[in-house]
Amino acid sequence: VGLAYLLLFFVVLAVHSLNVQASLSAETQRVYEHELLAISHLKEANINLVYIGRATRQFALALTPADRERERQTVSVAEEKLELELAEGRRRLTRVESQQQLDRFLALYATYKSNIEHTLALIQQEGQKAAIAFVSSPEFQKTVTEADALLGVVTRDCEAQAQQAAQHAANLYQNSRENTAWLVCLGLLGLPLSLLVAASVRDPAERLRVVVEGLASGQLDVLVPHTEYPNEIGAMARSIEILQTGARQTEAQRWVKSHLAEISSQLQQAASFEELGDRLLSSLAPLLQVGHGVLYLFQESDRRLTLVASYGYRERKNLSSSFG
Repeated sequence: VGLAYLLLFFVVLAVHSLNVQASLSAETQRVYEHELLAISHLKEANINLVYIGRATRQFALALTPADRERERQTVSVAEEKLELELAEGRRRLTRVESQQQLDRFLALYATYKSNIEHTLALIQQEGQKAAIAFVSSPEFQKTVTEADALLGVVTRDCEAQAQQAAQHAANLYQNSRENTAWLVCLGLLGLPLSLLVAASVRDPAERLRVVVEGLASGQLDVLVPHTEYPNEIGAMARSIEILQTGARQTEAQRWVKSHLAEISSQLQQAASFEELGDRLLSSLAPLLQVGHGVLYLFQESDRRLTLVASYGYRERKNLSSSFG
């Protein structure tokens, strides 16, 4: 009887642990397929929205037909990418409020696209000055500003949902601990072995829960434990590790593209070679952790290199600022 009791106890405990692992694995997969991927696609869409605005301004300022055609192609490619990322992000949204906010963004984006088409037409009909005036108008700027803000609201809502999912996983784990405690109380006749089995289930699950919470909050460098386990814990750990790798790649791409867009925007506002050089060095040097930098301009008229900008560099009396 005692042996049968212990056998029954371990069967119940094993079934309970498998259910907990399956629930945690399903929750992890859901967070990845919905919240994390939605955040990634929406941020990519936001970056392409910036590219569209920059290329439209460059189109209005272009001096040659070839330059205008190149910027028009850039606008077209960015629009295609933005719409693709929005479609992917939309099908992963689960909250009705987020979908409604995205619908509002799409309405503003349609107006923004119409304004861009109007800018392209103005170049042909009324000339460059009219196009530049329209791109700089409050009406044009208001539309893109409101669209950018709405996309940010949807992205932050997805991030909040990811936090809620992490909390749900924490609650699931807490409930499993309580249920395991009750099972252990019922198996006091086999206390030593019962505690060993409970710990073998509880401790790995707790470590994986902490990793999932860290990923949901943006901590992408945490070490995923138990990937070498041959059982369900190991399979779940390896799934989390794949999720972590994807999140790292997405974050790296977002970092590069967001800084590229910011630096490009800074350079477009430069009115001279000196200002362009200062803006370029002051933007790149902190990102690349460069202590000193100089930028020379080649003057074709006298075949010399002339210093136009520097970062962390002091001129010396015995060194010339140009040579050739």
